[in-house]
Amino acid sequence: MVVLPGKDSEKIFINCPFDEQYEPTLRAVIFGVQANGFNPVCAKEKTGGDTRLDKILSMIYDCGYGIHDISRVEIDTKTHYPRFNMAFELGLFIACRQFGTGDQQNKDYLILDTDSHNCTYSLSDIMCKDPMGHENNPELALHHVNDWLGQKRVYKSGKERDYIGSKTIRDYYQEFLIDFPILCKDGKADMNNVTHREYIYIAGKWLEKKKEMEDKKLVVTDTVTFTIGVKKN
Repeated sequence: MVVLPGKDSEKIFINCPFDEQYEPTLRAVIFGVQANGFNPVCAKEKTGGDTRLDKILSMIYDCGYGIHDISRVEIDTKTHYPRFNMAFELGLFIACRQFGTGDQQNKDYLILDTDSHNCTYSLSDIMCKDPMGHENNPELALHHVNDWLGQKRVYKSGKERDYIGSKTIRDYYQEFLIDFPILCKDGKADMNNVTHREYIYIAGKWLEKKKEMEDKKLVVTDTVTFTIGVKKN
């Protein structure tokens, strides 16, 4: 079931490409993070006057978890240079866990890539942490994020009910995408030019409504179960 992120919920650092082609995958990842009760954080957020690196270092320090998509470590067709930002930020995250103190040593992370075997050739030093391949499919990326975070939620709570099934999260996301144009209109956002913060707000509001509906169904289900139990006795 959906768990909404609160003000003090754990933050997840999202390290990924920011190009137009990747945007659908980024949105799916953010949706999965929020549906599991975590707050997404990434360098797209415009905060203060710090340099980009200072901002990234601060975000990494503040986040207990990280999702790192290194699928753009390839030659750019325009510049003819590879893009190392994602691999660099993954290295910073791992170093923070390795050499930090206290809670920093409890950091954990998920690695995404187009193909789970790409790292064998491009970043073999991290092969102790199996990357998850999403094949440039937003719903597959959502599946990996949901499964990773769902296991963490169940481990902490001890309640299997806290895990959102793969079909359920996919259905939720498809519903959300259908509702997205209306949500943008209601929120006075330009659907074709939604900002990062606007998207997080819109997705959060939709999930809030979905949770309300879930909670009502849960009350009905529990009531029916109790009634049946009484009749049997």
